Amino acid sequence: MRNLAITYAWAGEKDLAFKQLEELLPLYAPLSYGQLKLHPWWDPLRDDPRFEKIMEESKKPVALR
Repeated sequence: MRNLAITYAWAGEKDLAFKQLEELLPLYAPLSYGQLKLHPWWDPLRDDPRFEKIMEESKKPVALR
């Protein structure tokens, strides 16, 4: 799902990228605050206010399943 979010972001499909990110956040996935903040994969989304919301959500702990 992370790769799909990245693909959508770079294809200009921001709504779909954010949908994927929102689905990933509650999961134990390789998606962390540090990665979102620093990795250039997410550059196409940084100017969108929804990205800041995703960043804040990524700071919350995720329960292991």
